[in-house]
Amino acid sequence: MCRALKAAVFAVLLLPAGCGGGGGSQSSAKCPTFARIAAGDFGRSDQLLWWTLEVVAIPGPLTFNRTGVPANVLEYRWAVDIDVDRNGEPDLRAAVTHYRQSGAAEVTTADILSVTQENLWTVKGPVSSSSGSLNATLTGNTFRFEVNAAEDPKLAQVTARAQSTWTTFHMPGANFTDQCEDSLK
Repeated sequence: MCRALKAAVFAVLLLPAGCGGGGGSQSSAKCPTFARIAAGDFGRSDQLLWWTLEVVAIPGPLTFNRTGVPANVLEYRWAVDIDVDRNGEPDLRAAVTHYRQSGAAEVTTADILSVTQENLWTVKGPVSSSSGSLNATLTGNTFRFEVNAAEDPKLAQVTARAQSTWTTFHMPGANFTDQCEDSLK
């Protein structure tokens, strides 16, 4: 099993929900502004699907590979969970992610996309695996994810905003109870 997949499984299985609630709810208020969702949108034009995820603010440079975060654990994620078959569970995920790299030096940068991975993921319960590529951009405090429908045959069934849930995740240190998640349906 590849290291990134092991980390994804570990992160999904062991990390309890932290903020939740979406877009400024009382529980998400403890999340940093870069992890609090302000808005989300979806669109489709022929074979191109796109989502935007707006966070409250990105106040400046973020630090990646913080020494307090356990190695190979999810540190940051800005994503859209996609419920292809409309059963209430995600089947795909368009995401910008960063896993704490073992032995890597801390990196502080305002260019978030220079230190993250941008992928389409297949989600099966608590396990996810990278299954395709996507184009991600960040303008101000809004992430934009663009995916060609050819990346996964299931994307042909994605036609409505209601099939999307916008999510964020942040792991600020070694204590799993300090993690922060937010979501918006």
